[in-house]
Amino acid sequence: NTLVMPMPDGNRASTDIGEFRSALKNATPEQIEEHAAGFARAAMQQLADASGQPAAAAGDTGRLRVRLYPGTAFPEEAWEQLVMREFAPGLWQVVVVDSPESLQPLNRKALEETGRSVEEVFAEAVGGTLAEPVDVSGHEVRGTQVVHIGGGQPYVAGQAHALSRHLGQALHGALVAFPVPEVILAHPLGQAHPVAAMQNLQELAQR
Repeated sequence: NTLVMPMPDGNRASTDIGEFRSALKNATPEQIEEHAAGFARAAMQQLADASGQPAAAAGDTGRLRVRLYPGTAFPEEAWEQLVMREFAPGLWQVVVVDSPESLQPLNRKALEETGRSVEEVFAEAVGGTLAEPVDVSGHEVRGTQVVHIGGGQPYVAGQAHALSRHLGQALHGALVAFPVPEVILAHPLGQAHPVAAMQNLQELAQR
């Protein structure tokens, strides 16, 4: 359940692939090949962003945004270098610098040299993320009302900071899933049996 990859600097980096394997247990060989290639490319890019390339400094030209990563996205030692905070169990929100050339996590040491606080930078990054355009649509999945929030950028998870914009008055809260960086799936509680709604949302997110 662990993939170990040699890095250009001679070190080795590892990432957990247990959930990836479970999701593909009933897939065809062709589907496995297609998804494994995409997973490997994404893993190598994330590792390169965290350790193989210089992380962006707070004063670099670019737009600050927040991006959601699972705890297995980066090697353990790389997390300490990033401006990040826990978003939910197993999920971390990272400040990134989005420029026309690249997307790089913000370097914590470089941030400290600017004198800006972590809270200030997160506030700017969340504000910029919420300003990104998204498409919102409603769907019914086996009796469960699901709101699909999607966009053409990997920061859609940040819309969770302002879910009421898209769900209206969810008096009892909402179930939320983050299947891929470009999509949020949400179900306003109180419209269906919560356990059945959770199971439907989980299955939808897995697919």
